[in-house]
Amino acid sequence: DFDGDRRDEVISYVKSKYGDDKVAQIITFGAMKARAVVRDVARAIEITQEDADTLAKMIPQRQDMTIDEALKSTKGLDDLSRNNQRVKRLFDISRKLERLVRHPSTHAAGVVISPVPLASIVPLYRDPKSEVISTQYQAKSLEDVGLVKMDFLGLKNLTVIDRCLKKLQAAGLNPPDMSDLDLDDRPVYDLLSEGRSMGVFQLESSGMQSLLKRLKPNRFDDVIAVLALYRPGPLDSGMVDEFIDRKNGTKPIVYPHESLESVLKETYGVILYQEQVMEIARTISGFSMADADNLRKAMGKKKPELLEEAKEKFIQGATERGVESSTAEEIFELIKTFGRYGFNKSHSTAYALVAFQTAYLKVHYTVYYLTSLLSGELNDTDKVSLYIAEARETGIECLPPDVNKSGAGFEVEGKAIRYALSAIKNVGESAARAIVDARAEGEFSSILDFVSRVDLRLVNKRVIEALVKSGSLDGLGVNRRTVFENAESVLNYGTSIQGDRQKGQSGLFDESEGGEAEHGFYKMAEFEEWGEGEISEFERESIGFYLKAHPVCKYDEMIVRFGAIRVAEFRDIPPETSVLLFGIVTAYKRIITKASKEMAFITLEDTTGTIEVVVFPGVFERYQEYLEQGRVIVVAGRTNGEKIFADRIMFPEEVEKTKMSYLHVLLDGGVDENHLLRLRDVLLQYKGACNVIIHVPELEESKRAIRASTFLLVDPQEELFAALKQEKLVERLWLA
Repeated sequence: DFDGDRRDEVISYVKSKYGDDKVAQIITFGAMKARAVVRDVARAIEITQEDADTLAKMIPQRQDMTIDEALKSTKGLDDLSRNNQRVKRLFDISRKLERLVRHPSTHAAGVVISPVPLASIVPLYRDPKSEVISTQYQAKSLEDVGLVKMDFLGLKNLTVIDRCLKKLQAAGLNPPDMSDLDLDDRPVYDLLSEGRSMGVFQLESSGMQSLLKRLKPNRFDDVIAVLALYRPGPLDSGMVDEFIDRKNGTKPIVYPHESLESVLKETYGVILYQEQVMEIARTISGFSMADADNLRKAMGKKKPELLEEAKEKFIQGATERGVESSTAEEIFELIKTFGRYGFNKSHSTAYALVAFQTAYLKVHYTVYYLTSLLSGELNDTDKVSLYIAEARETGIECLPPDVNKSGAGFEVEGKAIRYALSAIKNVGESAARAIVDARAEGEFSSILDFVSRVDLRLVNKRVIEALVKSGSLDGLGVNRRTVFENAESVLNYGTSIQGDRQKGQSGLFDESEGGEAEHGFYKMAEFEEWGEGEISEFERESIGFYLKAHPVCKYDEMIVRFGAIRVAEFRDIPPETSVLLFGIVTAYKRIITKASKEMAFITLEDTTGTIEVVVFPGVFERYQEYLEQGRVIVVAGRTNGEKIFADRIMFPEEVEKTKMSYLHVLLDGGVDENHLLRLRDVLLQYKGACNVIIHVPELEESKRAIRASTFLLVDPQEELFAALKQEKLVERLWLA
């Protein structure tokens, strides 16, 4: 694996060393998968792009998904294909074309190096766009003709590390030596054990975060093990649970034979790595390295005849070395059970080191690391949104884009992150760099100054409109709508000024005495600013999510008044806690259960992040009309710390009229008699009909939430909240 930005240098080196005619990349053939074929066919039979997108997005996003499977599993799609002739025709044609080869492309990593000119062994292909030379045979066929495929992978995480170190250096800080980190660094293991691994190489998926919280790694060997464990085989076999129980002391560590303690100690007696399978064979049965490697291959390929042959040899070797034949057979069966899932430890170790390095930078240089991470994902809106939410959760502000302050990429500004110009849709890197280059002469004083200085071949009308919608021109003294409506004439003005400048001419009023452009001979038509809703939607359109003008912001006062939770606070809430959350629906997926009932998974976003809400059939039936993308809703339900299981769904306006049945009180600090008596005295001053649930984090999980006596029913009003906070009796209050 190489730094993703420098992979081409490695390929150039190999070509210069072995000869251009002996080195080539490898072809792959893109097949027409379910979603792609629907879009392609829709274009051909004149179905609009918008309708095609809607239909394609209804197809579940799975690698091996087919049209037929999609129709079976998605009721709405099946209904459309039955009742709409155009949609039926679309799917009939798509069904015939899916899985056919659509186009050639270049393998992401594969490179072939030959001792003789490649053209004498395989046909070659030159990509007309990139000029890359590839073999016309795919990887497997190359092996059949005697060539060896090498993988030169471009790993963007290595690029992120390099970018982060350069940012630290540019800021006058001493970058850490990545080859000499303290692998016992406690804050890194605290981060991983808490599952806060978003942005950490190989460890950022929700499943991995869940595994980390269960396993609680506290040494580098555990990080290596996590990467080997998080695969379908170990997860399905119960091997992961066994490993976690032994590590955390809930099950004893047992070794198949006393002589194997040194081999299996690092994995708590569990056979996890291929290298351990080989070492067991050598220790117990005296296998040579070659024989041990053959055993490893036989287990990986699950070939019964090879395994039977290896078993006889294993038992014979063990008995010759004084091990009981029955014990030897048990050990062989054990390594057969676990060994077939064995992972290559050397590979896992190398990746664990990169994982540790990225976690180290995230812990100790958070703002610089997250900025570098964001700059690596400029064109992936989902990732950018995710990492900005992560930044907010760690207390780092993300500042909006600004032509006078933003770079082409994301930049550190004080203790905050400044949004990148090139991450704005329809701006792109060339236009962003043109803006930054023009700004090198000094900040832009007005919109007219801006268009008179930037390269208008790159900063065209589409770019100007995107900058307006994203708020990037807000600091230039004119409201968004005015610039938007005048975009064409403003650009004509800029073109005229730049043309005169190139000819060496200047207008009578171009310069004031101070040398500043006044542009007195041009005046824009003025327009009233867009409304809040339009500003929000345009921001979402140009950035991909709500950065500044978030629709939930207008409910901040209600969120505080009702004690609603923010997404960023979920990690600190005990499981099975009732919660109230205001958010906008950004994704909505409806599914059919095995009992043929409808339920949904929705993604709810507030200003601090996103969370998944599970809406089971009974709740879905009552509240499905609330579930619409782009709508702000309020969900009351229970949480497991990662998701909300909805009990009730409302519009914000309805919350005012809804009587909440529980006031939840999370106590501040330890619990003593005096603390509880003071709490009781305050609650008694505000009698009403609302139950009180007291949360005590220090108690064991099953007793953390305590329902107060019915004589403590309260009226949940702002004066009560203020009194509890003033007395410093509670850490948090919320209604649900």
